[in-house]
Parts: sequence; C-alpha cells; structure tokens
Amino acid sequence: MASIEWPASLPQSWLLLGGEPERAPKTYLRTEMDAGPAKVRQRFSAATRYLGRKRWLMTRAQKETFDAFYRVTLGGGAQAFNFRRQDLDATTGLTGFSSCLEFQGRGTYVLVPDHADLSPASNTFTIEFWYRANDEEGEAGILHKTAPANYEYAVEKAAGDNILVFRAYALNGDNAYYGTGVIPDTGWHHWAFVCDGSDHYLYRDGVEIQTAAKLAGSMSGGSAPLEIGRTLSYGTYGRIDDVRIWSDARSDVEIAANYNAELVGNEAGLVAYWKFNEGSGITAADSQSSGNHDGAVINAQWVPLIEDFRIVSEPSYEAASHELFYVDTELEVLP
Repeated sequence: MASIEWPASLPQSWLLLGGEPERAPKTYLRTEMDAGPAKVRQRFSAATRYLGRKRWLMTRAQKETFDAFYRVTLGGGAQAFNFRRQDLDATTGLTGFSSCLEFQGRGTYVLVPDHADLSPASNTFTIEFWYRANDEEGEAGILHKTAPANYEYAVEKAAGDNILVFRAYALNGDNAYYGTGVIPDTGWHHWAFVCDGSDHYLYRDGVEIQTAAKLAGSMSGGSAPLEIGRTLSYGTYGRIDDVRIWSDARSDVEIAANYNAELVGNEAGLVAYWKFNEGSGITAADSQSSGNHDGAVINAQWVPLIEDFRIVSEPSYEAASHELFYVDTELEVLP
C-alpha cells in the first residue's frame, strides 16, 4: 500500500462521465509450441487496471493544491497514492458499504452449508447482489445451489457474450424460472431476480428489465450447499458484494427503495445476507439477524476500502467558471 495520501481538501470522487469504461488487462500467458498456435492459459496474478480519463471539478484553491500534489508530492506521477473511490470502488460507491470480494475463476468462491432457509421450495423468493465484471463478455458463475441431480437455482454465463442467465429448477431438472439480462459494461450493477409463483421479474440497478411467466414444474428443496462466486460449470472473474436471499417476492417499490443501501438485517422475509464487509479473514458472515448462514471464503480476495492509484498523464485544466475548474487526467489502479 502506498504511503502517500490523497489530500483531504480535494474532492473525494470524480465526475461520472460516459466514454471508455474501466478495464483490466488481458492476464493470459502464452506458451510457444513447436507447431501450431501458442497455448494460452489464464494467469491468476493481479494486474494493473487502467481507468481511463477522469474529470474532477475543483475550486481555484483545490486546483492549486492538486497541481502541487501532482508535481511535487507525486513527482509528476512517479509515485502512487492511496485513494478511497466513492463512485465505483470496492464499496460499490454506496454509503455504509465497506469491502467486497474479488473472484478469479472456479477455484475462488464462498461456501455456505446447506440449510432449509436457502431452498425456496414454495416457488416464491428473491435473490439480489451487486456484481462488477472484469470483462462483460467473460465467464461468470455468480452463485448457485445445485449439484448433479440436485438442482435448485443458479446465476451464471459462459464466456463469449454479455447475457447473464438466472435459473430456478423444477423437480425434474427443467427450468421452472428462466431469466436473462444484459451486462452493459464493467461497472458495478445491482441485480434482483424475483419469483412470485406465477411470474419472474428481473431488475438491474433498481429498474425492471424483464418479466415472464413461470415455466412448467415446481421447485424443490435440495441438499447442495450454496456457493457464491462459482457454479457447477463456471467461475467468476470480477467482484461481488451485498448478496441477499429472501423468502418472499420483493415488489418493484421495495427493490428500488433498498438496492442502493445496506439493510439492518431483521427485515421481514430476509433469510440470508452477506455484506462482505469483513475486509479480511476466511469467513463471510451472514448479517441476517439470526446469522445462521456464515460462509467460508475459499481463495477469494478481499478488496480493501483504499486502493493504490497512479496518475499516468499530464493533468489538463479548463475553466468551468471564474472560480471552478475542470481537472482532467488519466488514472490506473495498481495491484
């Protein structure tokens, strides 16, 4: 962790602009072969993330502080600094959120023992979570409670497209509910999958994006553990935060009102709630008031509240008014 702190007198978040989203580099290793194309495998080590151009709105005094910070303290960008991102950081940019978990394939996940609370055999339930993909077309196994011949529900996608699939299984293994939603980019997005016994409703960032009738069959209670960060076929490459499971079908009003804030933990219908606020250790606590569903963190990495940043381009300044200035620069996050 860098020892230089971002000045407290400067803005603590940049303006949210369109354009190029944050991206991680392609972390692949290529092995040359005697014949044919190189063999490629995923490298699991951390890598620098390029954030692109960012714009800050600063007063004249803040602009002068920033210019001195960049040129003197950081040596013109040679030094890294600590910064708490309050827009798209590990906290998902939400008041009260702390850390989250980073997953890098099927070998990284959270294991929660089986419990009847986690099996929505009544065909009525809600699953919510925040997810930030490293690559919106990459492989993702967000969570599942399934085993061979013991299927309950799963949220997953194969590599090659940006369609996240939500499934709840019938007794015979067919889909009782089946929903799909587009992952628009590599930013943080909240997802909610609501099933009321007759229809399903899919929400992204508090807005309904799909509804469809329940398919044939009835869901069953199974004995498989719940796993967060992978499914039977897929692992996740990205970050997951604030996972909630409800025994009831949340309304559109409830989804919109609560997706953007932490819960107390004693809300009616809430059966399990992993905030991932620990920031360290091998346990992801269940923050639902009964606390029956703590999970074991298997190889997943806690993402801290503060990360190491570096300015990688000469800042530019543009007057927004007599006393306000736009400060533009390019940033990267160090591993």
